[in-house]
Amino acid sequence: MYNKTIKSIIAFISVFVLAGIVFAAIPDATQIKATLISQEPDPSNPGDVIDLRFKIGNTGSAASGDIVFEIIPEYPFSVYRGSAQQNIGSLQGYQKDDEGVILLYKIKVDESAVEGEETIDLRYRAADDTVNPSWVYLEDFPVRIRTRDIVVSITSITSSPDPIPPGTDSEVSFKVKNNADSLVRDLKIRLDMNDETVPFAPTQSTTERSLYQLGAKEEVTFIFNLIAEPNADGGVYKIPLTISYSDETGASYSKEDILSLKVASSPDILATVDSTDIYSKKKSGEAVIKLVNRGLTEIKLLTAKLESNDDFEVLSQEEVYVGNIDSDDYETVDFTLDIKSKEAVVSLPLELSYRDSTNKEFKQEKIVYLRMFSASDAEKAGLVEQKSTGVTIMFLIVAVGLGIYFWRRRKKKKAAKKQ
Repeated sequence: MYNKTIKSIIAFISVFVLAGIVFAAIPDATQIKATLISQEPDPSNPGDVIDLRFKIGNTGSAASGDIVFEIIPEYPFSVYRGSAQQNIGSLQGYQKDDEGVILLYKIKVDESAVEGEETIDLRYRAADDTVNPSWVYLEDFPVRIRTRDIVVSITSITSSPDPIPPGTDSEVSFKVKNNADSLVRDLKIRLDMNDETVPFAPTQSTTERSLYQLGAKEEVTFIFNLIAEPNADGGVYKIPLTISYSDETGASYSKEDILSLKVASSPDILATVDSTDIYSKKKSGEAVIKLVNRGLTEIKLLTAKLESNDDFEVLSQEEVYVGNIDSDDYETVDFTLDIKSKEAVVSLPLELSYRDSTNKEFKQEKIVYLRMFSASDAEKAGLVEQKSTGVTIMFLIVAVGLGIYFWRRRKKKKAAKKQ
């Protein structure tokens, strides 16, 4: 019993002696320093395998003895290849500048990692300290992560009014969304209106909007006040724009895109009878209809259609292609009609089909009124050419002369018979 007690005491003391020897394996005069010198790629994307290189040096006065380093990856990191522990050997004292050992770890970033700056830790111990190792921790080495997705995107663009008439103020709204899992900073949208072919100018503000920060998954609306130039031609105009921002790692991003705005006015067509030789009821003739574009932009591919009904019959083609009509201009279309109505005014329902300057299709009906006149009233209204006064006088002179000639001739014949 006594011998067993002595042996236990000796074993217990031996453990402490060995522990003291192990502890002494890294002298107090050593100063171990670790620096993260590179991250590749930097920043890293979720799912990437990254190379982390650490420089390990000893700035103390004593050599370190053999040292084992271990990386301690926590979510979203894991060791991709090799061991987490590496024996780097002994480090001499008084190391400076580039002196030391380079330690490389291949680390996998989890697929579900979010954008931001994560940290990873190291620890080291004496190589012989294996029974009850005393680790020294070196913590919080930064590793930068960014998401693969396009972080900021424009989800919608609207203008009011749409389309924008020439010379009209408008509000152009952008909805911008942060698709990342972390905020973005210094968000800016800038419109490039330096091109002379772009007939827009800013009003009440500049061509740039900015926001200090936009949270994860948040959406914001930017509004630009623009005016279309008064002489702008109708059509679709492309305006270059730039989106710029920074992520939480400090990396800056810039993306170019295109804004499309439509310029067009509401179509306004005036249809009237330009001339006609139909001035009495139940008569056939030609009616010339004038189509005037009173809108601010061009109308295109105009077709006019007039179908027969109970009041009249179209003797010519019922559908006529007119073509394009510029703003403040007109074209005419001719129809040959046989009037059946006895009314003083005949309604002509003219169907117009066309496109505006942005190729939007329109179809509308215009009622053109054809009035019936007597011959003299038609001349007074200027619908038919007035007869020449000189011709009328000459006709009367000839008629009177012929009358006198035949009267005298008849008188001579009577006088000859009496003789």
